[in-house]
Amino acid sequence: MEKSKKTVTKPVSPITVGKNVLIRTVTFTQIGHVVSVTKREILLSNASWVADTGRFSTALSTGKWASNAEIEKVPGIVSVSRGAIVDAYEWTHDLPMETV
Repeated sequence: MEKSKKTVTKPVSPITVGKNVLIRTVTFTQIGHVVSVTKREILLSNASWVADTGRFSTALSTGKWASNAEIEKVPGIVSVSRGAIVDAYEWTHDLPMETV
């Protein structure tokens, strides 16, 4: 009897240069495009500060925010301290482009 071969796929961090990410920190949430990753920080462009996503699973799966969501567009580059990160998710939807 021959053993079946299993293919093991190495996980890839959502915090990868060139990807859009949603990062929850110890205080609030940042969403943006990763332009640099260092030992201490992640730099995001086209970023927004998110105080409230509404239903979190809906935001992640559909890219749609609740009507009461609080999203503030941030000018320039945002630095997110790696020590403040709780969890991070690849954001496969369009980034928010305005404050709502």
